[in-house]
Amino acid sequence: MTIKRLLIIVALLINVKVCAQQESSQKSILPPLASREISGIVKDTLNIGIPGVTVRLTSEKDTLVVATSPDGGFTFRNVKSSVYIIAVNSIGYKAFVAKYKQNDAVAKIVMAPIILNADSKTLDVVVINGAPSITYKTDTVEYKASDYVVRENANVDELVKKMEGMEVGNDGSVVHQGAPIAKAKINGKLYLGGDVATALQNLPAEIVEKIQVVDDYGDQAERTGIKDGEPEKILNIVTKRNKSVGNSMNVAGGAGNNDRYEGSVFATSLNANQSIGLNVRLNNTVNGVANNNGNFGGGNGNNNGGAGRGNGGNNTPNLNAFGGSGGTTNNGNSSFSYRDQINSKIKINTNYRYSFNNTNSLNSSIAQIPSVR
Repeated sequence: MTIKRLLIIVALLINVKVCAQQESSQKSILPPLASREISGIVKDTLNIGIPGVTVRLTSEKDTLVVATSPDGGFTFRNVKSSVYIIAVNSIGYKAFVAKYKQNDAVAKIVMAPIILNADSKTLDVVVINGAPSITYKTDTVEYKASDYVVRENANVDELVKKMEGMEVGNDGSVVHQGAPIAKAKINGKLYLGGDVATALQNLPAEIVEKIQVVDDYGDQAERTGIKDGEPEKILNIVTKRNKSVGNSMNVAGGAGNNDRYEGSVFATSLNANQSIGLNVRLNNTVNGVANNNGNFGGGNGNNNGGAGRGNGGNNTPNLNAFGGSGGTTNNGNSSFSYRDQINSKIKINTNYRYSFNNTNSLNSSIAQIPSVR
């Protein structure tokens, strides 16, 4: 009897332990994260970090490109997928491509070191004229504009699109290594209120000496040297010395049927410590007018119709309705910026913005209700 009781107790203890392990494993399953940070390092066979290597991350949701830091490290921020492909390319080394599958519930992932093997087909000595394209400083990543080829008369946005780790949207927004650029500056000063799209889409690429991405902790941090909180990403355009003085103007316009129009004026004047900028955009949209078939041409008109039911018997009269809307929407926005350093103690910085939206609309409808007998 004693042995039988002992076996029952042992069986109960084993069952309790198994249940506890199952419950613990269920509790440890965490929901997947929307994004994550992935970092790593690229080394050679001597275990030395390789700087300036291009590292590309691609997945169904991501396409990110960065260059390694002086110690060979790299970081991808806001990576949406935990399954991705890493491709590494560098002169003098064999290309590296590998697929990774990480835990989608981990916020910060540190990859195993990527080892590049020397390419025996390359020259024993590679001579590169000029400085590297990317320079890493404290809180600053710097690109040399002369290392990138753009078309004649291209704007700054075309130049920035060619730089590693930069993504430029159709609206002029810029993302650097997964982090959005908040403001734009010229030679360290806000330009037209810091609007990124205005600077990139209007300034000529030929005036650019360097493009800098700066971690800005605010004016107080600049004065005190104490950095607190998350920094803003600032795009700073450093102009060439022989291009720091000059005037530029872009005028564009267009017209269409139904009195539609679009126009823009961009003008800038740079003179050492003084800069003046003006940006004006005007346009209108015309909504269509109904035709005899209840359809609307060239606009946003909608057909309106319905049905009415009689009060007696099974008679259901038909309601034929025709309706439409028309009108004009006028849009405009403008910005003006003036900055001047009078002397070491007097500085002027003025920004002004104005926008309007004016809509004139006309609505009409005709309903025909047949008589019911």
